[in-house]
Amino acid sequence: MDGVTFEVERVTEIGGVPVDLTTDAGWALIQPYLDDPAAFPASSPTLVPVWRGATGGDAGSGKFKVSVLRVGLYWVYQTAKPASMTSDVQSFLVTAPMPTQEPGVFNYDIYAYPKAIASGVVKTGDDSAAHALGDLVNWTITGNVPHTTPTPHRYEVMDILPTGLAYAEDPAPTVTIRPTSGPEIELTAPGDFAVEPVPGVVTMRLEQPGLDALHSAGDGAQLDFRLATRVVSVPTRGEIVKSAVLWLNDEQLTPSSPRTYWGSARVNKVIEGGDPADQSARLSGAGFQVFASEAAAWDAVAEVEAGQPVTAGLEFAAGSGVSGDGRTFVTADQGADHGFAVITGLKASPAGERYWLVETSAPAGYVASAAPTEITVTPVRAPGAVAIVSIENRQRQAGALPVLGGAGGVAIGIAGTVLIAGGLLFAIFGRRKKVENVTAG
Repeated sequence: MDGVTFEVERVTEIGGVPVDLTTDAGWALIQPYLDDPAAFPASSPTLVPVWRGATGGDAGSGKFKVSVLRVGLYWVYQTAKPASMTSDVQSFLVTAPMPTQEPGVFNYDIYAYPKAIASGVVKTGDDSAAHALGDLVNWTITGNVPHTTPTPHRYEVMDILPTGLAYAEDPAPTVTIRPTSGPEIELTAPGDFAVEPVPGVVTMRLEQPGLDALHSAGDGAQLDFRLATRVVSVPTRGEIVKSAVLWLNDEQLTPSSPRTYWGSARVNKVIEGGDPADQSARLSGAGFQVFASEAAAWDAVAEVEAGQPVTAGLEFAAGSGVSGDGRTFVTADQGADHGFAVITGLKASPAGERYWLVETSAPAGYVASAAPTEITVTPVRAPGAVAIVSIENRQRQAGALPVLGGAGGVAIGIAGTVLIAGGLLFAIFGRRKKVENVTAG
């Protein structure tokens, strides 16, 4: 890039000790700062200006050239940049001449390739484990920290909570620093960082120990701030957009906004052969549970048929229309509309998310559906635009025994056996009594 201005200064002393690269002691003096240039500014160096200029011109595109340098150590740093350049070049040290891999051989034609590492922030969302209203959606805000010299004085994230999301204290937020090399650094709260949730906003701020840890991670480190939110309502158009702002020192950065999609479904319970549009053909009192996989739904059908408690149904929060058990939706008459249930708060996608309904209890006098019913949920793009499914119920035949299943069936079987056995004993006893009477006569 052309138009980047640099200053080149010769280092004559470090901490009051002269820098003489014609001696082994001089090389030993500067070696710690060649290994860690970030420590050099604090070493009280004495600097003598040598050259100031910009990239481009006679040196060639994106280059600058300094000729006739005397033997010594030089500090090179950026002083200005064009408006189109969003990040700074890290300051660096260079020696003239420069040692090579071959002992005693030095390079007098020196090339340096400093790069500007951009500050940046990326936000991602993970709703893979979420299905129902009340479930958690996790978010990660990753900041890229190109330079940690001097020590960063501000690292603060403001995470915006849109309609439909609420901050979740459990699991607790985490902050992890990822250096370009070496192990990750897990920060702790309180101490390293502080989290301040208020309605609509969650703020994370590094305290001084956290800033020191970020400095120790070195240039190019990344910091991950992770937090959880709970889905509490389905917003207009079924789309929850999550934005944030990061302040890195004096720079304000805004990531792209990830999103999660949500919708609803309506279940009409209909007499077998009835028209779902005919309210008189719809039934109240049918109970349904929702399943995230077809296999789990078939397991639930087997549990219903066996008279066992249904497991693995999705659990919903208040506001979804669910009954007191948190899992069952019951068809009911609502105003002038009859025999339906609305399931509010199912995770959706533009392509559609699949779920399966299982009828866990039928209206009185009717037989529950014997198979799961699949529904596809897309984001609610307009009020009332929900996935609609109609499920038929066959009326129970007159005189038919109730389908009890499980222990109920066993009880009836035992009772029948006792009655048959009792009748047999009565017959035998009656016959014996008659024979005795005849003999006596």
